[in-house]
Amino acid sequence: MSSFGGVTYDKKIFERANQHSIRFAKLITEETASLAIKISRDSMRRAPKRVLKAQAAGKPFQKYDEKVTTTFKSGKRKGQVREFTRRGLYSAPGSPPRHRAPGMGGLKAQTWKRVSPTEVVYGPLLFKNSYANRTNSDEHPYIHEQGGSFTRTLKFKSRKKKRSSLGKPKTNSEFKRVKAAKARGNRLPATSVTGRVTYPKRPYMIPAQNKAFGKIMRKVRSIARRA
Repeated sequence: MSSFGGVTYDKKIFERANQHSIRFAKLITEETASLAIKISRDSMRRAPKRVLKAQAAGKPFQKYDEKVTTTFKSGKRKGQVREFTRRGLYSAPGSPPRHRAPGMGGLKAQTWKRVSPTEVVYGPLLFKNSYANRTNSDEHPYIHEQGGSFTRTLKFKSRKKKRSSLGKPKTNSEFKRVKAAKARGNRLPATSVTGRVTYPKRPYMIPAQNKAFGKIMRKVRSIARRA
């Protein structure tokens, strides 16, 4: 037992109160992190299949989302204004980025980690201090969130050459060219291309964090009113 200002108190009571407050902070931070991850994942959409197929086939495809204003061609609303967004491979600046990996890969591969009794760090696995997807300046997920430029290196493996569609050589020059190509082998060498890439700002973690915090605080206030 101890006394303060003539009042006697039990120090253990204050220790228990402190333990409760730390536990409460842990639960709140964990709930907020988990909810922010869910909201962030749900905000990302995959590019339309037609766009992905066209890109894979080397055909022209729509790169960015485009707002289209037209009119209804038939039905009760014929002639009325119709507005919609035609989705492309990349989302519009200011909106969450496109999710291009299957399942929970890419930017959807997120988790959280506690760094102190009252603090957690969360986001994509490739967020900070990651060993994967490193660039020469900032990590890829951070570039999506904040916008900016970074140096990207694309690596291409050695692969088989495509067969020529020219058929058999007909002239002496064609014959020499085909012969020289055969002498070099039927595989293209591995190579890499490095270039500077600029990304517009497409926040997806900060909006999710703000939404999660708002939901958690409303939940806490509701519990407090019922207590």
